Amino acid sequence: MKKILGRFLVLFYIFFSVNIFASTYEWESSISKKNAVVNEAVYIKYTCRFSDKGELYTILFNQKGAKDKFDIELLKKTDKLVDLQRVSIFEYILFPKKEGILEFTFDTLMKKTTQDFINNSTTGRDDDRGDDDFSQRIIRQNILLLNVNSSDASLVGDFKVEVKKDTQKIKAFEPYHLEIRIKGRGNFQKIKVFEFNIPNVKVFSQKQIQKIKLTKDGYKGVSIQKFAFVSESDFSIPKITFEYFDRAKNKIVKKEFKEIDIKVSKAYKKEQLLDAEVKDVEFNFEYIYYILTFISGFLLAKIKFQFKRKEKVSDILSQKVQKCSSLEELNILLVLEDDRKFKSIILDIELKKINSLSDVKKRIKRLR
Repeated sequence: MKKILGRFLVLFYIFFSVNIFASTYEWESSISKKNAVVNEAVYIKYTCRFSDKGELYTILFNQKGAKDKFDIELLKKTDKLVDLQRVSIFEYILFPKKEGILEFTFDTLMKKTTQDFINNSTTGRDDDRGDDDFSQRIIRQNILLLNVNSSDASLVGDFKVEVKKDTQKIKAFEPYHLEIRIKGRGNFQKIKVFEFNIPNVKVFSQKQIQKIKLTKDGYKGVSIQKFAFVSESDFSIPKITFEYFDRAKNKIVKKEFKEIDIKVSKAYKKEQLLDAEVKDVEFNFEYIYYILTFISGFLLAKIKFQFKRKEKVSDILSQKVQKCSSLEELNILLVLEDDRKFKSIILDIELKKINSLSDVKKRIKRLR
């Protein structure tokens, strides 16, 4: 009888000890709102609270749901100890794509490492990792529901638009600068690139720059796009329209900037920037006389003529480049030259990526 009682006490102690000291955990989830509109940022939070430090557990999320109905991005993952108990927090931002009742959930993989495996790793043993070194359990999180309404706009949030522009009176071939700056918060990833197509005007556009960070209200920051317009005569930049759904006002807000009329005065003529000797090279009868005089060397003389002509024109352009005393003057010269190989340099000058006249001259020299 005593033996039976003793065995029972041992088994009870083992069972009680395992349950007392085994790590347990509890999950909870929350959503920032029950109703939203298409493309609106929605904040979701998952929290796992352990009964101890929970150092043996690794948590992996496997999101379930139709990708065509929403986009979801991880905002932040946090692990901390509260009263020597581990708390793991996962924060996500959801962007619904379609109206209707949106239903989504996560499958969470709780992967536990055995203490023996940790002990073997710290002592430097090279035993192969076996299946017994881990235990896995899939936790199906609570289903979260969101009622999504149509917004009739691709952008949702709170935005401010600013258009910076030059004076509306410029000289021929002088660049006219325009900058569109959008600040605020919302789904910045949906902001479209502005485009301008104006007859007889060369439009140089900088790639859209976005300085943003993800927050509980979606992305917050600024989107910038710069333009330079070059023309020989008057032109107009079409009106700029920007619209978004203002969630606070619960309506579409449209911001418009009037058409910009640019007056262009004649300041330079192409003939003024070309030397007469260039034309002389093209119609030099002395070469023709030379060819007629030495008929036997006709082909050779022709080849020399073509080579010399190109070299002469190149030398003249080089001299003109060196004589330029400002980036503006050099830019006009390259625009009138109308050579595609100078396009990248012209664009860099227009967008003020280059501030050194000497650096531009060196780049031109390398191109030729």
